[in-house]
Amino acid sequence: MLSKIISESAEDDTVAIVSHGGMINQLYRSFLRLPADSDIFFATGDGAFTSGEFPTKNVG
Repeated sequence: MLSKIISESAEDDTVAIVSHGGMINQLYRSFLRLPADSDIFFATGDGAFTSGEFPTKNVG
């Protein structure tokens, strides 16, 4: 799903993802190329608005 979002989004697009906090954690790990079973946890909450800015898809 993340690959589809990235490939179908323009560089200056704003993308909204509505999901459970656990999935947002997994998306952050994916964006940062961390292992899915990483012990790193991002405090997103289960019912929260979480905002993040990520580098363009042209970055390494």
